[in-house]
Amino acid sequence: MKKTLLTLLGSSAALFVAFSANAADAVVAEAPVPPTGSYVQVCDAFGTGYFYIPGTETCLKLSGAVSFTAGNDTRFNENFAGAEAYLDIDTKSDSELGTIGTKIRLSSKNNFDGYYVGVSPERTSDVELAYITVGPAYFGYKETLLNTDLLYGDFDLETITGDLNTTTIGFLQKGIYGGVYAGLALETNNRGEFFDNNGRFADDYVPDVVGRVGIDEQAWGGVDLSGVYSDDNEAWFLKATADLKATDAIDFRLAAGYGDTDGDKGYLVSAAGKYTFSDKFAAFTGIGYFDQDSAANEYIAANAGVTWTPVTNLDVTGQLTYSDLDSEDEYNTKVTITRKF
Repeated sequence: MKKTLLTLLGSSAALFVAFSANAADAVVAEAPVPPTGSYVQVCDAFGTGYFYIPGTETCLKLSGAVSFTAGNDTRFNENFAGAEAYLDIDTKSDSELGTIGTKIRLSSKNNFDGYYVGVSPERTSDVELAYITVGPAYFGYKETLLNTDLLYGDFDLETITGDLNTTTIGFLQKGIYGGVYAGLALETNNRGEFFDNNGRFADDYVPDVVGRVGIDEQAWGGVDLSGVYSDDNEAWFLKATADLKATDAIDFRLAAGYGDTDGDKGYLVSAAGKYTFSDKFAAFTGIGYFDQDSAANEYIAANAGVTWTPVTNLDVTGQLTYSDLDSEDEYNTKVTITRKF
């Protein structure tokens, strides 16, 4: 800055002298040319959205979503409205050990309703994901390996051992043969909040064991079988899931599960369908049935909804949910506007 300032002052003085000597001579001063800037380089080796971190061979991708939800919940006899957001930070790079990656998700997710097949799971509302991948192996805080998909829309399945996210070490190997994949993981049974999952464990602590095997990326869809065993309460649970594609516009999801917790047996079945009218409109519906020996009665949960996508990555979803969880007909109606990036 000092050198540039002195140069400009010197140029100004020279111009003043030249102008005084001969007012007829026009003198034009040229502004200094700024140095050429460095541009971010696109990294297409790991999919769209990645770019090289300047000065490194590591690729970075930023993505996320912001959503607004408003509705009415007769189960709790209340109206509700709220905003949610999450930010994903993904990195990937090649190495002698295969692709090395990291994923961090900062999230504000909350439950605005309590309609789930199973008990309502708690969503992490701080760090939702934080894990490392080395080839097919992963280490860190991650969603359970168990397949929790049930109906389309907002339905999730809580595992028999707790909530959906857990500190874990495991692997998920894809492309074993065609679309066959398989995985195995050790997961802590302290599930839920990120900061509750990072601490000490008793000497006799035994983590949960979770396995999964299936086939996907087929013209007709995919199927898988997943299960979990927890030594903490002598619990186990198996679930079969099928995502089937009847046509380019029609999709089905079928699921069935059975488990035992200290002799308390339970099972579930669910079926859902989705029809894509165009790239602007899609509709979905589904129903699930849940029964457990210790429960006062079995119950049914169902939903139906329509999603309108006026422009790319902007979804407006209206959804109606029904449940007789408390031996009464209960409904939840809501509209959610989501902008993804």
